[in-house]
Amino acid sequence: MSIPSKPAANRFRPDMERLEPREAPAAIAIADFYSIRGGRTLSSIQPNRFGVAGVLLNDFDDALVPISNRGMTAFLNAPPTDRATGLPVVTQFSFANNGGFVFRAPKNFNGIVQFNYRAVTANGLISPSTPVFITVTSSIRRLAVGADQGSDSTVAVYDPTTKFQLFAFNAFDGGFKGGVRVATGDFNRDNIDDIVAVAGPSAGPHVKIFDGRTGGQIASFFAFDQGFNGGLEVAVGDLNGDDTDDLVVSAGSGPDAHVKVFNGTSLSDPAFDPDKLTNVLASFFAYGGGETNGVRVAVGDVDGNEVKKLITAPAQGSTLVKVFDVSSGNAIETKTFFGGSRDDTRGLFVTSGDFDGDYTDEIAVGSGSGTPEARIYSAVFGDRSTMVLTRGIGAGSFTDNFVSDSFTTPINTNQVPNFLLGTLTSPTGAQTGLVGRPNASKPGNLQGYTGGLRVTVDYANRDNYADLVLAQGPGGFPRVQVLSGLDFSTLADFTVFPGFFGGLNVGGRF
Repeated sequence: MSIPSKPAANRFRPDMERLEPREAPAAIAIADFYSIRGGRTLSSIQPNRFGVAGVLLNDFDDALVPISNRGMTAFLNAPPTDRATGLPVVTQFSFANNGGFVFRAPKNFNGIVQFNYRAVTANGLISPSTPVFITVTSSIRRLAVGADQGSDSTVAVYDPTTKFQLFAFNAFDGGFKGGVRVATGDFNRDNIDDIVAVAGPSAGPHVKIFDGRTGGQIASFFAFDQGFNGGLEVAVGDLNGDDTDDLVVSAGSGPDAHVKVFNGTSLSDPAFDPDKLTNVLASFFAYGGGETNGVRVAVGDVDGNEVKKLITAPAQGSTLVKVFDVSSGNAIETKTFFGGSRDDTRGLFVTSGDFDGDYTDEIAVGSGSGTPEARIYSAVFGDRSTMVLTRGIGAGSFTDNFVSDSFTTPINTNQVPNFLLGTLTSPTGAQTGLVGRPNASKPGNLQGYTGGLRVTVDYANRDNYADLVLAQGPGGFPRVQVLSGLDFSTLADFTVFPGFFGGLNVGGRF
């Protein structure tokens, strides 16, 4: 009987040369994905129990057991850029070494913003450059121009960047000639601003909303009792912070200067009931009972806290501008100031936008009648009653406190309509995309015009500044001018309804 031999000493010893060599411990960084609405702030600064935040939360040091991100830090490797073009995205942005960051999404950007970072372990090992992708979604803007009294209720709709007309329509029955007021905002959630049209004097308080893509009607209702015929004014903006535009409608004249705010989430519902309490965010009298001069409205973030406020101005009789916070359902007055002389009884047109790139909206006003004038006021933080005049356009010239310069009044002398200036000029020089005829008769010097100055805001040249849109009232030439918010240079100057001199109403937003 044979005795088995002892196994070889290395029979069960692994072949060390055949094992995969273990990689050196390193910082493992993983790409991050975020999404946010334009104009909002993405703040990713809350640390975990290891003290890291933001982009480091899903990263780890593979030398630690169990794996974690304890002791890791990060540094910015490439600042925010537009992923599609590679161009820098100029906005408020900060990045901390614990991985936390704060990013303010531009108001008018649609696309993906990318920045890169590198993670560092406690032992100093550095990860490869790692991307962070932020999808920013903003409504595609529209600029609407409506004919005032004396014409059919025609509305022309433009792409505010190219200034090309997209479509036109009659908002109300062809026999109505009381004028149409316009505003823009996204109500059907397709990310394209829709067009709101409201009837001027002599008609019921009719509100219609038209699809910003097709021009088709998506809503129609009466904002007040159908017996009211003082005409309406209108504005749009997210007043309750739910990322959906709300609708502000006010009495253009008549009793009590009534203002109503309708919840935007329900406006595109075919069964929308304007009298249903849950559909009305606020209803109040901006200047008290008995005020018969009418009230104009605007929406803007005048405090820079991403909470939009409702702004009112008298249609005539005064220049007393008021600002209200209606986010709670009650109209809480937060600012009051005179948008001109205390003795001026011409009333005001009003709009709001960020004209200086500080992420706080200013308030722009235009004269309700008489000499065409416009002024821009900026809020003083911590003072509920103070708004400082920062820029003004007068009958002869205006001064600009941001840059020491003066310019000829854009609206006073007839520049060449139907031409886009500077970088907005069509590559081919063709003007066929603009309304109006290049050789249409045009008045020369408009001195003596007393129809006031209608104002709105626009986003015309992609520089993160609101641009000011001007239009003339009754007796003026049917021109629309777009001025750069940066320096008030003329970006566009074109004719809308050739041969009509009853005045224009303009609606847009930044």
